[in-house]
Amino acid sequence: MCNRTVGATSASPEEQRHGPALNSRNTPHPYYRGSAEPAGEAARLFEFIVPMVPPSWSEPGRVGDYQDRIASGQTPACLAVSILDICQPAASPGTEEPGLAHWGLAHFLLDGHHKMQAAAQAIRPVRLLTLLSIDHSLATRDAILAVPAILART
Repeated sequence: MCNRTVGATSASPEEQRHGPALNSRNTPHPYYRGSAEPAGEAARLFEFIVPMVPPSWSEPGRVGDYQDRIASGQTPACLAVSILDICQPAASPGTEEPGLAHWGLAHFLLDGHHKMQAAAQAIRPVRLLTLLSIDHSLATRDAILAVPAILART
């Protein structure tokens, strides 16, 4: 289980420190980008937060309420179940990082859809409590057990 504040990886370092960014381009299912962290010499961990319902289904009043709370300094909490997938190599030969392994940590949002949307719109962080599956991830047990230490460095 991981309990941490999630920041975004978007175009600028400023946005990376502040909140999850919604990615709805070129994908049939919108998702939020979390952090991108080194996971070893030739690996990088990327977080993806996948809502179980599309943000367009959110109630604007509830999202607005959470935006007000966030503006007042609160950091909302969300709950997710997560899996880790490692793709190697992720870069094509001749690129800047040939042989780089991508650790994809997908958080499937169970609770906190309105909070996540409010934080994304405000470019502010949320606290994400995740239950990381060992048995259903597409990575080795040792890699999965390394995830909390990797995320603790942020």
